[in-house]
Amino acid sequence: MKRLASTAAAIAGALLLAGCTLNLPGVVIAPTLQATATVAAPEASATLPASPSATPTTSQPTPTATSTLQPVGPSLERLGAGREIVVRSIRMLDSTKGWAIGAPASATDRILLTKDGGTTWRDASPPEPQQPGTRMLAVGAFSSEARAWVAYALENPGQVPQVALVWRTDDGGATWTASAPLDIDPLMGIYQPSHLIFADSEHGWLLVHAGAGMNHDYIAIYRTTDGGASWIKIVDPFLTNNVQSCYKTGIFFATPLDGWMTGDCGGVAAGVLFFRTTNGGETWDVVRLPPPPDALDLYERSDVACGAHSINFPDAQHGRVAVTCRMYNETPSRDVFYLYLSENGGRLWVPMAFPGEQAVFLTKDLGWAVGPTVRRTTDGGQTWSEMGKVAWQGQFSFVSDTLGWAVAHAQEELALVTTRDGGRDWVILKPKTVAP
Repeated sequence: MKRLASTAAAIAGALLLAGCTLNLPGVVIAPTLQATATVAAPEASATLPASPSATPTTSQPTPTATSTLQPVGPSLERLGAGREIVVRSIRMLDSTKGWAIGAPASATDRILLTKDGGTTWRDASPPEPQQPGTRMLAVGAFSSEARAWVAYALENPGQVPQVALVWRTDDGGATWTASAPLDIDPLMGIYQPSHLIFADSEHGWLLVHAGAGMNHDYIAIYRTTDGGASWIKIVDPFLTNNVQSCYKTGIFFATPLDGWMTGDCGGVAAGVLFFRTTNGGETWDVVRLPPPPDALDLYERSDVACGAHSINFPDAQHGRVAVTCRMYNETPSRDVFYLYLSENGGRLWVPMAFPGEQAVFLTKDLGWAVGPTVRRTTDGGQTWSEMGKVAWQGQFSFVSDTLGWAVAHAQEELALVTTRDGGRDWVILKPKTVAP
């Protein structure tokens, strides 16, 4: 499935994140944003010192993370002030506060918290046990400035960690609590979490890729019903057969019971891979999306490759999912895009034309179609207004109709960018750490 287009010739070598000027097509440099940035001081909060029996203090504490688990290696150390970081994913909560996952180049992922719109970040990482000589990558779910969940895995998907945990914080990363170890034995020699999502403060799911072969993406799904303290494997790659074919592109739960999972078969099988559960993920049923009215045989053809992605429910009743189809029957081949809307909690889905490629919805009416051209809708996808053009792929986080952020991808380089006009212009941020 085609990803967001980028012009390599214009960008290669230009995304320099270590203090040099970054030049992204479609991005406007505005030094005044950096010159006027303010740094909010970390809030004072109770800190658990090294001795479990010691009394916590609240006078100018240095946030630390604690765990009752005996580590299998040295705990991840937090970054000090002044470190340049590369942000890999971002989740902003409002105009100033948000979470990100990133680190100095090639280092193990840190969990980062900003209070100034992304210019500076505090390392709020949990004390994940490290395996010497390995880099670890993180996935996270961030529901508020205080509450977050994080899971780590080794960068090499063929390496299975000695212990797999999900961490929870309720105080903005000042302290973390480790879950009971996840049951990862036996998987299939791979432990690669891709999505961590919570429907509320108690019910969460972790999607793990556990093996691959013969057009299969073997997955395990873990569920918690106690806020992350314990996780049960409810989908097993050896036992749950109907969801193991083809690559899984996303998962979303609108309620503790109702969830959806998207996938892409790359043309090996006709139709669109789309699943629904109504029992919290214990069983999954195939959803047959209706074909678009202008191509009634689209999902029956063997010369077309369709995949679903960008699943989102801005609220429990209103769902949005995008479908991209590569038309191999045409020369040259091209992609066509559709947006499916549900207004009744996912029971029925209605297709409509979509300018592509990613769909990012903040409310049932307000959303963006993000590809080489950024477009915005204020009527649920009925009409789209062109905002601007970009030449990079991105992971987006909007907090209003005008204010948003993206992690811009150009070949192997990443940059953190922000917009104040709904996606028309993008300004590059050069994120650094402040003292923890």
